Amino acid sequence: IEGKIPQTTSFCKTGLSSFNYDDEALDVKGYGKIRFDKLISQGSFKKVYIGLGINELGYDMDAVVTQFENLLAQISTNQPDADIYILANIHVAKKRSVKDKIYNNARIDSLNDELRGLCDGNMVRYIDANALFDDEEGNLRADYTGDNTHLYGKVYPIWSEYIYENSI
Repeated sequence: IEGKIPQTTSFCKTGLSSFNYDDEALDVKGYGKIRFDKLISQGSFKKVYIGLGINELGYDMDAVVTQFENLLAQISTNQPDADIYILANIHVAKKRSVKDKIYNNARIDSLNDELRGLCDGNMVRYIDANALFDDEEGNLRADYTGDNTHLYGKVYPIWSEYIYENSI
């Protein structure tokens, strides 16, 4: 998204989840070290994109949904005019999906279904880019990943363009 929208504020780090997103201050351009609760209450945002979930696959699904509901409430309370977009979790490659009891596409689809259910289509919307990256069997294309899980950086522009185009 940053490539298309020059004034993007990103709150991110490796391993971030709906269970720990507000545990520590992160370095955010224009804000310095700041916790999410302070950022969302002090900033002014027209759009908020939530790209969490893959790290939650090992948790109880009801607990994950509750965490997302709490996050959505926190954002809505502090940014009542912002459009919120929940991003679908990207599938893993077949090689991982068939062998992994937690990180597999059936569980990813179940989580994505739960996340889609949190969206009202108005202030909270859902963006699913899996069709861009899936093979004919619904798995992450092997040529888009080096570890059967994460997208190569070279396909991020495709993903960000899709997100941008699907943000009303």
